Amino acid sequence: MSFNYSENKYHNISLTFTYGTGRPYTIPNGFVSFQGKAYPYYAERNQGRIKNYHRLDFSWQINNPNLKNNRWTGSWIFTVYNLYGRKNQYSVFMRTQGTAYTTYQLQIFSSPIVSLAYSFKFM
Repeated sequence: MSFNYSENKYHNISLTFTYGTGRPYTIPNGFVSFQGKAYPYYAERNQGRIKNYHRLDFSWQINNPNLKNNRWTGSWIFTVYNLYGRKNQYSVFMRTQGTAYTTYQLQIFSSPIVSLAYSFKFM
């Protein structure tokens, strides 16, 4: 879902909300012992789900009004990815030790990422 707002031709502000349901993953139902080693046993696939994914991105574009009679135009773009810093799960993995397993979560970009760019276009 997006929201765009232009106060005038020099300022553009946009917010983008992204949402996704959690992806499925497989959890072992137990362990099978074979020749003195324990191996995980999976009865069904994809019976677990990671947490839902959502984030809010912000962008502010400032078009330079002083360059309208030149051969090129330019604009500054300020963005914040994951504005409220949600720690979204990217993946879940498990490590087995004997007949037990430990679940770990992988999270990427779990804090806001700020960027500033200058864009120019030749006329």
